[in-house]
Amino acid sequence: MFLLRLQCLVNNQPLLLKQVVVYLLDGVSPPTLFHPITEQPIGNIFKTDASGFISFKIANLDTLTFRTLIGLTQSGSAYTLYSGAALQPEPSTETEVNYPCGEMIVEGYAVKLNALNQLERCSAFNATHLNTLIGLAKQTGNIGNVIAVAEDEFMTNTAWAWQPDKPVFLGTDGTLTQSLIGVVFVQQVGVALTPTKIVIRISQPIRRA
Repeated sequence: MFLLRLQCLVNNQPLLLKQVVVYLLDGVSPPTLFHPITEQPIGNIFKTDASGFISFKIANLDTLTFRTLIGLTQSGSAYTLYSGAALQPEPSTETEVNYPCGEMIVEGYAVKLNALNQLERCSAFNATHLNTLIGLAKQTGNIGNVIAVAEDEFMTNTAWAWQPDKPVFLGTDGTLTQSLIGVVFVQQVGVALTPTKIVIRISQPIRRA
């Protein structure tokens, strides 16, 4: 079973908070899709998140398309959703790197590297941090401590209180959030599976006008 998070694009622009209908290559036949947490069968109609992504599980990596949906009317054209290129399955092994801390880092915080390859807290409220996020800290560390950074895996933190099935974004000063109030750029770091567990899926940042 593959856990996919795919961005719906029309003319290279993400569809934000829009309804879409997922189909196979022919643009007519619905694929067999499953809920990303319960793995129960689900329908093929989705609402994209604030970054234009939809999430589901699928047994086989078939070529997928989508049509936009407004009311009961679907778009005349089907757009490519997944072209058949290799995608990563649901993470089964941990993907991490290790770096020394350039400042105090708290477990679960979003981090970036400074010019000395030391970890610093990353913030979506700071325009200079655009395109610098490398992952989430797996441990708490003081200046000089070497800690692990998760790049693509499941992460659990009892201090979190997420709304399940909702995207999780980069916030301020290393914290994560499900609110986009005040951010300079929008960068999704994952999807909440439970109030205390997320799957890390770092997307490209979108600069706010």
